[in-house]
Amino acid sequence: MSVKKTYDILPETKEYTIGNRDYVMYEPSGKSIRIYRNAQAECRVYGPDGKLAALKDIAGLESLLVSLVLHDEETNKPVPQSTIESWPHRIQEELYKDAKELADYEQDNSEKNALKAALAAPGCPVDAEKLQDFILSLEGEKYEAIQKWALTEPEDKAKN
Repeated sequence: MSVKKTYDILPETKEYTIGNRDYVMYEPSGKSIRIYRNAQAECRVYGPDGKLAALKDIAGLESLLVSLVLHDEETNKPVPQSTIESWPHRIQEELYKDAKELADYEQDNSEKNALKAALAAPGCPVDAEKLQDFILSLEGEKYEAIQKWALTEPEDKAKN
């Protein structure tokens, strides 16, 4: 027996007032997610051995995703990435978090989940929330270095 699934194609939305303007964030379309994932892939630099060697230009990814889903309520036009980048980081960060939530966007998180499980294990001397807060507090090159390390193959991490 098959089960028929029914989907509502109207996107979920969230509303915001930023400054003196009203905005609507729409659940990302498949096209928006494709554009975002392609931009993520372009940030990866692979070495001659085919392994991830570095990440470049990742700073614009958050504002890119937001620009793909946030619309001016009056004109219903997408907000340009340059406009979003001119806003304070705290606003950009919150909008990015909401965009990911609306997309239910999660990549393969097997390593992330393994780390979470290890941090949650009884007797672990590291507080997972404090570690996450610390990592998120890092800026620029330090944050990128942690991201690069997180994407490194396990056998290469053992060498470092």
